[in-house]
Amino acid sequence: MTIWLGSMCNVVVSSSEAAREMFKNHDAVLAGRKIYEAMKGDFGNEGSIITAQYGPHWRMLRRLCTTEFFVTSRLDAMQGARARCVDGMLQYIEYGSANGTKAIDIGRYIFLMSFNLIGNLMFSKDLLDPKIGEGS
Repeated sequence: MTIWLGSMCNVVVSSSEAAREMFKNHDAVLAGRKIYEAMKGDFGNEGSIITAQYGPHWRMLRRLCTTEFFVTSRLDAMQGARARCVDGMLQYIEYGSANGTKAIDIGRYIFLMSFNLIGNLMFSKDLLDPKIGEGS
């Protein structure tokens, strides 16, 4: 079954048997994704595993990520950084909801935590301060 979401046609698989069949026999066809111009930037999508189309280049990027980034020892080594980022997010949410009179945007805090986690993994520091207002 297909469903149109905006201008994109999407395949809907409604049973585990159909999903198994699709991924077993049609995996290469389903592996590609639509890349919008806004996602490409100045140099296209050549260097990103997120936006690269399935093929030899994508497989090489995937192999690189698997051997360098997603190794158990590296993930274990960064457990402290992940815990600090989550604790910081919880503190900011607690601080933001202290007066109890206004709603807070949890999505904003989760985005900031994710962004700061990437900053900690790459540069060993937070990149954004949640206390700064939007658009500052």
